[in-house]
Amino acid sequence: MTKIILPHSGYKKLIVYKKSDVIYQGTVVFCRRFLPQYGDRTVDQMTQAARSCKQNIAEGSAAAGTSLETQIKLTNVARATLNELLEARLEKIIESAKRSAQSIRRRKGW
Repeated sequence: MTKIILPHSGYKKLIVYKKSDVIYQGTVVFCRRFLPQYGDRTVDQMTQAARSCKQNIAEGSAAAGTSLETQIKLTNVARATLNELLEARLEKIIESAKRSAQSIRRRKGW
């Protein structure tokens, strides 16, 4: 029985991969700019989540030649990872805004 392996691993040309790369780079910049360098596990978690998204897209693309099901699963994992990353960023932005507001209130004596 002859198996036909479909073309795969062209993930670097995919728009979703390119966007995940931008998200990864943006996450690194966000963490460096707004979060403490040391002592905050969130920085590692956010950076790793962004990196994991890219990796899952690449692995899913490589698996596409032999298993469409695996490709779909890895793509869904990448999507879920991005949702977690979004939530983590929003939490940090809200925390930062609250601290800024409290600082302003203290300075103005409110």
